[in-house]
Amino acid sequence: MDELEQLRHSAEQGDVAAQCNLGVCYAGGKGVEAELTQTVKRLRHAAAQGNRNVCRANGEGVEWDFVQTAQWYRQAPERGSDAAPCNPDVCVTNGEGVERDFAQAVQWFRQAAGQDYAAAQFYLGLCYEKGRGVEQDFTQAVKWYRQAAEQGDADAQCNLGACYINGWGVERDFAQAVQWFRQAAEQGQAAAQCNLGLCYDNGWGVEQDLAQAVNWYRQAAGQGYADA
Repeated sequence: MDELEQLRHSAEQGDVAAQCNLGVCYAGGKGVEAELTQTVKRLRHAAAQGNRNVCRANGEGVEWDFVQTAQWYRQAPERGSDAAPCNPDVCVTNGEGVERDFAQAVQWFRQAAGQDYAAAQFYLGLCYEKGRGVEQDFTQAVKWYRQAAEQGDADAQCNLGACYINGWGVERDFAQAVQWFRQAAEQGQAAAQCNLGLCYDNGWGVEQDLAQAVNWYRQAAGQGYADA
């Protein structure tokens, strides 16, 4: 049994981390030499060090390109990221991978998300936000982001804040956006730091405070976050 089949077997046995990782494999598609840790949060953190989060004037959240996950994770130690190096207990598909199938990805994310696995809840929310493997549905995106955010997932907190600031799936509420951006920013999530700076810069949900704006922009920039 090769490692991808072992991952599938574990997923079918109810291993939530394996279910989430298998979803990422399907979302990445054929040709991805996927090296995915059993803790997907570390993989996403490595990606964040590669500046794949998006902070724009409308307060967008975390953008995710599944095809690049393996490349970012492999490069993270070279950048000095604090993400752990790849270890042998991972899924390695030897460049063969699986055919890209977002519907399959959503199926596996949903199974893990239903067992309160925060990383899968984040990914499922992202699939609903972007319409990948499911019909685009901001209300569902908010539902899954919120479940992950309430477990402390910084990426989900950032994206939930983006939903509030844009009125995607919820009534626009700048104060709520600030609350979620702050929770993520205080965990070092660079896009959230940038977005929180943007809120202080413009007086969205907080009293305008340029010193605070600079403080949060500087923290994001200190992580190499280009948009800050």
